[in-house]
Amino acid sequence: MLVIKPTKIRGNHYHNEFVEYFLVVQGFGVMVSRDENGKEIVFHLSKGQCLKIQKKIPHAFYAIEHTTAMAFLTKNWDKCNPPIVHEDLIQNYEEK
Repeated sequence: MLVIKPTKIRGNHYHNEFVEYFLVVQGFGVMVSRDENGKEIVFHLSKGQCLKIQKKIPHAFYAIEHTTAMAFLTKNWDKCNPPIVHEDLIQNYEEK
């Protein structure tokens, strides 16, 4: 379970070994990602919406409202080396 305060960013990483499902339980925000060609993709997510994030796809979530979300992984975090790889996808989405 993730609790993200308004204007805070969660993520800025990708996963080499698992797919992630990101479900918004409460609140509203923006998931920023990039496609295989480096083009930015923006998804507006609110309560009840779920996004499937494939392996090796960078992503970061920017909370517009106080947001509670669940992250479901297709492989045990502790069995990944490393579980995440950091990437500066967004530093402060308000500046973009």
